[in-house]
Amino acid sequence: MDDKNTILKPPTALIDCCILASWIHYDPDQPRQVKSRDDIFNAVFKRFSEGSYPSGIDIALSSEIGSETWGSIYHEWFTNFNIPNGQYQVVIGTQIAKLISMDIIMRDNFEDGFYKLVKPLSQDIVDAIKSTTLSIPQIGIEIPELRLG
Repeated sequence: MDDKNTILKPPTALIDCCILASWIHYDPDQPRQVKSRDDIFNAVFKRFSEGSYPSGIDIALSSEIGSETWGSIYHEWFTNFNIPNGQYQVVIGTQIAKLISMDIIMRDNFEDGFYKLVKPLSQDIVDAIKSTTLSIPQIGIEIPELRLG
């Protein structure tokens, strides 16, 4: 793809952290360890659009009224979130596949389109995920990849 056709997107490390945060921030009424593809897409969507997770926990500074969110900064990438095979869905799907290949998450054996952690996340990883997802949205920020191995 040449530069004029490239849609800017958030750093992949941020996307990975937002995906994995689905297992940290959950609805207390439904503390499922198995997440559907839709659960993950919706959690990442809510984080990027509102600065919080579905549970309302760990609200970023950017969620204050009038503040920018990752979704507003990467507007072109984010606005096609509900288009099948649009850039948003492709990127999130690619990152899910990457986390599977890294042996961090796995497909559920019983239901198609469902995922679970291979093993519980360490407290160091949880802390890194939280600090990354709470970062103030800005273009050009360099976020290091999580050391998951």
